[in-house]
Amino acid sequence: MILCYRRLLHNSTHALSTQLALSEQLLHHYNSSHHHLQFPPLNLEYHRYKDSSSVEDAHQLHLQIHKTGLSNDVFWCNTLINIYVRLGNLVSAQKLFDEMPQKNLVSWSCLISGYAQNGMPDEACILFKGAISAGLFPNHYAIGSALRACQELGPTKLKLGMEIHGLISKSPCASDMVLSNVLMSMYSHCSASIDDARHVFDEIKIKTSASWNSIISVYCRRGDAISAFKLFSSMQREATELTCWPNEYTFCSLVTVACSLVDCGLTLLEQMLARIEKSSLVQDLYVGSALVSGFARYGLIDSAKMIFEQMGDRNAVTMNGLMVGLARQHQGEEAAKIFKEMKYLVEINAVSYAVLLSAFTEFSNLKEGKRKGQESVIQTIKEIGYTQLQYCIAERNWKEKKNRWDIVAAFPPLSSL
Repeated sequence: MILCYRRLLHNSTHALSTQLALSEQLLHHYNSSHHHLQFPPLNLEYHRYKDSSSVEDAHQLHLQIHKTGLSNDVFWCNTLINIYVRLGNLVSAQKLFDEMPQKNLVSWSCLISGYAQNGMPDEACILFKGAISAGLFPNHYAIGSALRACQELGPTKLKLGMEIHGLISKSPCASDMVLSNVLMSMYSHCSASIDDARHVFDEIKIKTSASWNSIISVYCRRGDAISAFKLFSSMQREATELTCWPNEYTFCSLVTVACSLVDCGLTLLEQMLARIEKSSLVQDLYVGSALVSGFARYGLIDSAKMIFEQMGDRNAVTMNGLMVGLARQHQGEEAAKIFKEMKYLVEINAVSYAVLLSAFTEFSNLKEGKRKGQESVIQTIKEIGYTQLQYCIAERNWKEKKNRWDIVAAFPPLSSL
């Protein structure tokens, strides 16, 4: 869960940086291909449109392009496609793309990136193949987007991912650090073997923190904690430059995977805490959340609480991790208290309610716990819905591999709500 949140943040950051880079590429294309022409009305307004995500701006630019007879102008059509992509309006972006009599590499890159960023990986892959068929060699923005699309689609796109890898190896992008990291991530999601991702890592001549973090996260995702910590040791030995030092991404992955070890997990977790404190990263939202969940999992509630209180920023994941630990230690009252204190300070999710209801089963006074649980069920259904709550409780019971006293049976009939 923690890694999922961190990955979502990383992906959203990458999406933003890709769009900004494409905007700059659009301007470069304009300057190189229109140096002998002048379109004052539109040229003066480029800075209005280049980073825009406004529906009104999209309509205005579309109208201006047609009015000024620039429907064949690749630069302004690409700019408009970029706005549609930011709006998530891929239908309009594709329609404009299809109507363009001439397209360049930026045109293809904008749309490929748009599909990949808007949860349409199949379309991104199809369009990427289309660019190749059109005789174009995609730039690293399009390649990165296609690889992320392959990653999202999993093993079914391993072949395409490998073909893209072959394409990269024969191009100036072969030494591109970002693409190497994306390749490792793609292989970790698409290939049954971890060797492919490791081969990409070993081929990188100058490794940065991002390179190390990528391969460490691959091993962590596969549950290979031993290999992940061996890599961490190697990373520290080679950390002669600031760019190679472990950071919050490194620690978040390692803390999470340490909790999967039965024999030495706690020892590793304590060692990681000491290292994290030395790096002043305990207050980081994701590292702190992983630590709270880890120590709570091992029953060290005082340590989990201490870290929880040190964190400057918390979210539902942080709170849920502490509540789960408290409930496992039969401290249901304390878990319910945490929920009450944090309910209006973080954005509560459906899992939070499911954990709360589980906590009522761990009250020292079971009769009181059941009474409060039944009261809470009614309130929770009003807030998040009947079906969603049932699903979350069923999922938690499956993960815990046991059935708690029958909260679901205590649900009032839908007709009474």
